[in-house]
Amino acid sequence: CEDTGICIIKDDMKSVIEKMLSSQGIIISTPVYFNSIPAKLKCFFDRLNPLLTDERLSGKQLSVFIVGQLSGKDGETSRKDVLEYFLTLADIFNMDLIGIGDAEGRGAKDLEGNDELADKCERLGKKLVTNLR
Repeated sequence: CEDTGICIIKDDMKSVIEKMLSSQGIIISTPVYFNSIPAKLKCFFDRLNPLLTDERLSGKQLSVFIVGQLSGKDGETSRKDVLEYFLTLADIFNMDLIGIGDAEGRGAKDLEGNDELADKCERLGKKLVTNLR
Protein backbone atom coordinates (compact mmCIF):
# COMPACT_ATOMS: atom_id res chain seq x y z
CA CYS A 1 0.00 0.00 0.00
CA GLU A 2 2.97 2.35 0.36
CA ASP A 3 3.60 2.22 -3.39
CA THR A 4 0.01 2.59 -4.58
CA GLY A 5 -1.74 4.38 -1.71
CA ILE A 6 -4.39 1.66 -1.81
CA CYS A 7 -4.77 -1.01 0.85
CA ILE A 8 -5.05 -4.53 -0.54
CA ILE A 9 -7.15 -5.78 2.39
CA LYS A 10 -10.80 -5.93 1.33
CA ASP A 11 -12.97 -4.83 4.25
CA ASP A 12 -14.88 -1.78 5.55
CA MET A 13 -11.73 0.31 5.95
CA LYS A 14 -12.11 1.78 2.48
CA SER A 15 -15.45 3.38 3.41
CA VAL A 16 -14.05 4.61 6.74
CA ILE A 17 -11.14 6.26 4.94
CA GLU A 18 -13.52 7.87 2.43
CA LYS A 19 -15.54 9.34 5.31
CA MET A 20 -12.39 10.63 6.99
CA LEU A 21 -11.20 12.23 3.77
CA SER A 22 -14.54 13.93 3.15
CA SER A 23 -14.68 15.32 6.69
CA GLN A 24 -13.22 18.60 7.84
CA GLY A 25 -12.40 17.34 11.30
CA ILE A 26 -11.90 14.10 13.15
CA ILE A 27 -12.71 13.40 16.81
CA ILE A 28 -11.12 10.43 18.52
CA SER A 29 -12.03 9.28 22.00
CA THR A 30 -10.15 6.44 23.63
CA PRO A 31 -9.54 4.71 26.92
CA VAL A 32 -6.00 4.31 28.21
CA TYR A 33 -4.78 0.71 28.36
CA PHE A 34 -1.43 0.21 30.10
CA ASN A 35 -0.26 3.75 29.29
CA SER A 36 -1.20 3.34 25.64
CA ILE A 37 -4.15 3.15 23.26
CA PRO A 38 -6.15 -0.07 22.75
CA ALA A 39 -4.70 -2.53 20.23
CA LYS A 40 -7.68 -2.20 17.87
CA LEU A 41 -7.23 1.57 17.69
CA LYS A 42 -3.51 1.10 17.00
CA CYS A 43 -4.41 -1.35 14.23
CA PHE A 44 -6.81 1.25 12.80
CA PHE A 45 -4.04 3.85 12.67
CA ASP A 46 -1.69 1.33 11.09
CA ARG A 47 -4.29 0.76 8.39
CA LEU A 48 -4.17 4.48 7.55
CA ASN A 49 -0.70 3.92 6.09
CA PRO A 50 -1.92 4.31 2.47
CA LEU A 51 -2.88 7.90 3.30
CA LEU A 52 0.75 8.76 3.95
CA THR A 53 1.78 8.31 0.31
CA ASP A 54 0.05 11.49 -0.80
CA GLU A 55 -0.59 13.16 2.58
CA ARG A 56 -4.38 12.98 2.19
CA LEU A 57 -4.97 13.75 5.89
CA SER A 58 -2.69 16.77 5.79
CA GLY A 59 -4.35 19.82 7.31
CA LYS A 60 -7.31 17.90 8.79
CA GLN A 61 -8.42 19.12 12.20
CA LEU A 62 -8.04 16.54 14.98
CA SER A 63 -9.51 16.55 18.48
CA VAL A 64 -8.77 13.83 21.02
CA PHE A 65 -10.39 12.84 24.30
CA ILE A 66 -8.59 10.39 26.59
CA VAL A 67 -10.10 8.49 29.55
CA GLY A 68 -7.87 6.61 31.98
CA GLN A 69 -8.75 4.70 35.13
CA LEU A 70 -5.66 5.50 37.20
CA SER A 71 -5.84 8.43 39.60
CA GLY A 72 -3.22 10.85 40.85
CA LYS A 73 0.26 11.04 39.38
CA ASP A 74 0.03 7.56 37.83
CA GLY A 75 -3.13 8.55 36.00
CA GLU A 76 -1.65 11.83 34.81
CA THR A 77 1.43 9.99 33.55
CA SER A 78 -0.55 7.33 31.67
CA ARG A 79 -2.79 9.93 30.00
CA LYS A 80 0.28 12.02 29.14
CA ASP A 81 1.83 8.99 27.41
CA VAL A 82 -1.29 8.64 25.25
CA LEU A 83 -1.28 12.37 24.56
CA GLU A 84 2.31 12.06 23.32
CA TYR A 85 1.18 9.27 21.00
CA PHE A 86 -1.46 11.53 19.46
CA LEU A 87 0.98 14.42 19.12
CA THR A 88 3.28 12.10 17.17
CA LEU A 89 0.39 10.74 15.10
CA ALA A 90 -0.76 14.26 14.20
CA ASP A 91 2.80 15.11 13.19
CA ILE A 92 3.18 11.97 11.04
CA PHE A 93 -0.07 12.67 9.17
CA ASN A 94 0.49 16.45 9.19
CA MET A 95 -2.85 16.99 10.92
CA ASP A 96 -3.72 19.97 13.11
CA LEU A 97 -4.23 18.74 16.67
CA ILE A 98 -6.50 21.49 17.91
CA GLY A 99 -7.95 20.06 21.07
CA ILE A 100 -7.21 17.51 23.74
CA GLY A 101 -9.27 16.54 26.73
CA ASP A 102 -8.80 13.91 29.38
CA ALA A 103 -10.65 12.43 32.31
CA GLU A 104 -10.22 9.87 35.05
CA GLY A 105 -12.70 7.02 35.15
CA ARG A 106 -13.15 3.26 34.92
CA GLY A 107 -16.26 3.33 32.80
CA ALA A 108 -19.42 5.16 31.86
CA LYS A 109 -20.80 5.03 35.40
CA ASP A 110 -17.77 6.96 36.69
CA LEU A 111 -18.35 9.64 34.08
CA GLU A 112 -22.15 9.98 34.26
CA GLY A 113 -23.36 13.16 35.90
CA ASN A 114 -19.88 14.69 35.89
CA ASP A 115 -20.68 18.30 35.00
CA GLU A 116 -17.02 19.30 34.87
CA LEU A 117 -16.35 16.56 32.34
CA ALA A 118 -19.42 17.52 30.30
CA ASP A 119 -18.19 21.12 30.21
CA LYS A 120 -14.72 19.98 29.12
CA CYS A 121 -16.21 17.91 26.28
CA GLU A 122 -18.44 20.79 25.21
CA ARG A 123 -15.47 23.19 25.11
CA LEU A 124 -13.47 20.68 23.08
CA GLY A 125 -16.32 20.28 20.59
CA LYS A 126 -16.84 24.04 20.30
CA LYS A 127 -13.13 24.55 19.69
CA LEU A 128 -13.22 22.06 16.83
CA VAL A 129 -16.32 23.67 15.30
CA THR A 130 -14.84 27.16 15.63
CA ASN A 131 -11.64 26.06 13.90
CA LEU A 132 -13.60 24.45 11.06
CA ARG A 133 -15.46 27.63 10.18
